[in-house]
Amino acid sequence: MAPDHQNITGLLSDALPKLVKYMLKTYPALDASRVYVTGYSMGGGATLRAINGDPSVFAAAIPMAASPYTGTPEQAAQFKKYRLPVIFTTSSSIWEAPSTRPTDHRDRLPDPAQPVPRLRRHEEDRRV
Repeated sequence: MAPDHQNITGLLSDALPKLVKYMLKTYPALDASRVYVTGYSMGGGATLRAINGDPSVFAAAIPMAASPYTGTPEQAAQFKKYRLPVIFTTSSSIWEAPSTRPTDHRDRLPDPAQPVPRLRRHEEDRRV
């Protein structure tokens, strides 16, 4: 929604909910009960801002490794009225210093002469 933002503090909490409401009004074929919001890192922070802006617009939210945002007391009070499923995820990374010499990864590529293995599902996962 805002790819040029470099700072989450400038993103208003009502921006995404307003856009969703506009889209639902403009395109009546959209199912309002299936509107989800998610984002990673700064997008995760935007997800938190969006659900604090208007939780009634979303069916669920998944902020991933989100920059923190707890909302105002007024925003927090909205959650007493709306029951919104939220799955929080986080991540970590291990920084590894680059090698001082180039690495040849061609030996890790699959042999083009061999057939590509297909994923198999468990029998209980099959649907008729």
